[in-house]
Amino acid sequence: MQKLLISAAVLLLAGFCAEAAAQQPTSPKTVTSRTAPVSGGYTVTGTLKGLENTTIYLGIARGGKTEFPAEASDSALVSPEGAFTFRGQVAEPVIACLMPARALDKTNFETIQKTRPVASFLLDNGQTTIEGTVPATSAADLPKVTSTSPLTLKWEAIVRDMLALAETRRTDKAPGEILDSLAYANIALNRDNMTGALLLASIAGWTPLDKLEAGIASIDPSVSSAYLDRARFMLMKRSGRYIDIELADSTGQSVKLSDVLARNNKYVLLDFWASWCGPCRRESPHLVAAYQKYHGLGFEIYGVSLDKPEAADAWKKAMCDDGFTWPNVSALQTHRWVAENETARLYGVESIPSNFLIRNDGVIVATNLRGADLEAKLAELLGQ
Repeated sequence: MQKLLISAAVLLLAGFCAEAAAQQPTSPKTVTSRTAPVSGGYTVTGTLKGLENTTIYLGIARGGKTEFPAEASDSALVSPEGAFTFRGQVAEPVIACLMPARALDKTNFETIQKTRPVASFLLDNGQTTIEGTVPATSAADLPKVTSTSPLTLKWEAIVRDMLALAETRRTDKAPGEILDSLAYANIALNRDNMTGALLLASIAGWTPLDKLEAGIASIDPSVSSAYLDRARFMLMKRSGRYIDIELADSTGQSVKLSDVLARNNKYVLLDFWASWCGPCRRESPHLVAAYQKYHGLGFEIYGVSLDKPEAADAWKKAMCDDGFTWPNVSALQTHRWVAENETARLYGVESIPSNFLIRNDGVIVATNLRGADLEAKLAELLGQ
């Protein structure tokens, strides 16, 4: 039981890197790490004995995820002495891990299952150092992470404390329940910073919904983090209930999704789109046709544009050109990709078009209805 508990704790706190390794491509794109420091960015250096003369990969989870993307974010050659260096920049602290090249062999599932991340840590701008021997023989022997970032140090301390407690706990409880209790104890101590939100996001996939909802409510309102948004998204996904949105329309007037739901509408389509999105614009005729046919029967649309600030005029023009007469809002937020948009990540949206059909009691009844599928679903629900 003790070994099982430790393994479960390592898997949780490593951000599910082992699962991510199974999703890595057989031949990932190799990106040589920058040789010069990035102003205001991060530098990750260290020595990993046992990985001399190999390539290691830096995986970065984006959009508040605790699992990792299909491709490694960066790679570095480990010197004959075991030294390595990564350089770059992050917009906010993110979970990251170092993986050996052998873990990226998608064709050998047995090898993947036996391979654990070399190190998992909270990557923040500044200097981070990772020292250790691979493979580690116990949780206590995992590579040591030091950093100039207070948040990275805080997360490392939480990880070490939880692993130490997991090793000493002997009980008949399921490992997941013990992890839950350890995680919530640390969340209570970190309600005023992003590490509490990160812990919530890490356990949001299986913790009881009432505890997850209470945990989200306990985080201080001043904490703005992609991990808190991820926890909210997981609550929505598992409960099937919508998350409220309040953004400004093209006139600057604030419009809440909950208010639209309350206007005697039986169903509201939450539609994520953008003026620059070709597939979104090709969906426009289907949306207009469905709206004209079913609006009188209780159907409404709440459009959310993911346009950036410099595209405000293009957003307004697209609404006019495509004939949108329903509520349309936008944060006009700068982001590099869809998953970084704060409103989009609340709903786990990573590409557009994307939509959610919400009943007036707040239950999501369908997602991603495209083309004729939208009218077919509305005919089924509204009886025409």
